[in-house]
Amino acid sequence: SDQTLNNVDVATGAVLTVDAGVTLTINGTLNLNGGTIQGLGAINVTGALSTFVWSGGTIQGTTTTIAASSTNNVINGASSKNLVSGTFINNATITWSNGTFFFGNTGTSFLNNGTFDITNDLTFSHSIGGSPTFTNSSTGIISKSAGTGTTTFGNNGGVVLNNSGQLNILSGTMNVGATFTNNSGGSVNVTAGKTINFNSGSQAFNSGSSVNAVGGAAT
Repeated sequence: SDQTLNNVDVATGAVLTVDAGVTLTINGTLNLNGGTIQGLGAINVTGALSTFVWSGGTIQGTTTTIAASSTNNVINGASSKNLVSGTFINNATITWSNGTFFFGNTGTSFLNNGTFDITNDLTFSHSIGGSPTFTNSSTGIISKSAGTGTTTFGNNGGVVLNNSGQLNILSGTMNVGATFTNNSGGSVNVTAGKTINFNSGSQAFNSGSSVNAVGGAAT
């Protein structure tokens, strides 16, 4: 049956299973710290005081939704993060500051309706296999806002990156090694002195999309 909890800590060695047809609502903090979240159910992190902290570990199978009301959501810590199946939906602001993000398997999806803020020079890596999809919706913002080096988004063309919102390069360089589509209404924005490189996979820039690189570089 459906459950509502305040705070959940999934530490190294721990497994949280949410069965099909079950919704787990978390009104406080969901802390994924080295353990595994699995199952075919749904997890909703919601409420004015809710927070999602992912400092290591794996999500597989579940539909995990971060509500717009949640705050101080972070993907941090040096340990790797693995999204290997299921759906992750961000409706809030999540800051990815540390730890390589492994994203893989066909059918795995990350839907960004909020802000995915990148403040590192790491890799959103496709090394698990398959063709996972990252969708930046019309309300979504992906920003590299810190880190003077290079962030790599998809490293061999296996990740599918669909952009209908904003992809903003505000600091350093972003290498897009994904199969990339800039849909109508989608924009790629590169500020002065910054760079975006499309260096593997295929790219499509559809009618109604834009690339703005005044003083920056898009290659």
